[in-house]
Amino acid sequence: YSLTEIDLPTTVTQLQSQVFYRCTALSRVIVRTPNILNISNSALPYEVLEIYVPDARLADYPNYSYWYEYADKLIPLSELEVA
Repeated sequence: YSLTEIDLPTTVTQLQSQVFYRCTALSRVIVRTPNILNISNSALPYEVLEIYVPDARLADYPNYSYWYEYADKLIPLSELEVA
């Protein structure tokens, strides 16, 4: 429940239903796969604030699978600030 950030490597291609849904402290998700990450219903909590996706796919995400639920939280990966 206290997980605040996940950085998904290029080898992760899908997230099953509710895999992180109860992680209500999750605020940042970083998607590194160059293809669109396939997600099932409620894979992520609605509390997530930032979802970084590859720039080349940013416009495609809201139209794919359940990503429409998070469309207002999608950010180009190029804008990710690394501490």
